[in-house]
Amino acid sequence: MTFWGDSGGYGQDMPVSQLTITAATYQDESDALADYEAAKELYAEWNIAESYDAAVITKDEDGRVRIVRRHEQPVVHAGGAGLLIGLAVGAVVALFPAVTLGGGLLAGAVGGALIGAVTGHVVAGMSRTDLKDLGETLDENTSGLVIVASEDVSFRLDGSLSHCARQVVRHLNHDGDRLKKDIRRAMSAAV
Repeated sequence: MTFWGDSGGYGQDMPVSQLTITAATYQDESDALADYEAAKELYAEWNIAESYDAAVITKDEDGRVRIVRRHEQPVVHAGGAGLLIGLAVGAVVALFPAVTLGGGLLAGAVGGALIGAVTGHVVAGMSRTDLKDLGETLDENTSGLVIVASEDVSFRLDGSLSHCARQVVRHLNHDGDRLKKDIRRAMSAAV
């Protein structure tokens, strides 16, 4: 991950290998969206709006999970440049493999390969226990918010997600160069 802005002592193009995933759970989608907007404002205020990924998810009455809003920085996280898939979507897919984006499944040859590479990176960068904790937290209610950010910045979010019923933060080991290679390999195999 690379920060393109400079705020709070973070140098331009400073490589970051330790990320966190914050998962917050909500009784109502509007509360999840409110905290999503609060986080977005904070990152903009800190002048590092390009340094995090976020996704709001909601479970339908039949239990299906869909992404209703997202802020993806694929170039920053070495995700699917130009395809708007980053680590927040990868984390959501790792936890809910049949997730939909808007009205459709995240699939297709190129999309499926890209999602597979990003999701595999998330799974490889976390312990099974941490993945389980994130999934169980998001399963507690009907909506959730997932934020992927640098460990040194994510602690600043503490307390700003004021509408959530519960939140957990877990570490994600990140290797941007490895992710780029995995994405290139997956994309060339899908074509």
